Amino acid sequence: MSENMSEEEISIIELIKRKKKSISFNQIKNELKINDLEKLSRLLKNMEINKLLYVNKYNEYQLFDKCQNINVGIVKVNKKGKIFVSTKKESIYIDESDLNGAIKGDIVLVKKNEYCKENNSKGKIKRIIMRNKNQIISG
Repeated sequence: MSENMSEEEISIIELIKRKKKSISFNQIKNELKINDLEKLSRLLKNMEINKLLYVNKYNEYQLFDKCQNINVGIVKVNKKGKIFVSTKKESIYIDESDLNGAIKGDIVLVKKNEYCKENNSKGKIKRIIMRNKNQIISG
């Protein structure tokens, strides 16, 4: 494990490894006896952004390294108006119908599903991890 991780992060990862399955927010809170719910929520969100944890469709946490074709990135729009998610390794093209409510600048969880003609991956946004608070939408 990384030496940059906090004791709480290490405890959460060890708990999930021990359980050998995904676990809920309440299970983490109860097992680790954490009373500060806001702090735990922030910690889990940061762990998700840093690709340590993944929140599945049942809103349970699992280790990110167990997830295939899932990545974290930022929603961007190129000069041609094409929408993509920029990750550390690649750009993943997103159809407008697969934005799942995300807007430019949001940090999102994206699932890759196929390759496009331009050699970019194609994917679907599964979840908004952090909303871009600087983006203003006018009507």
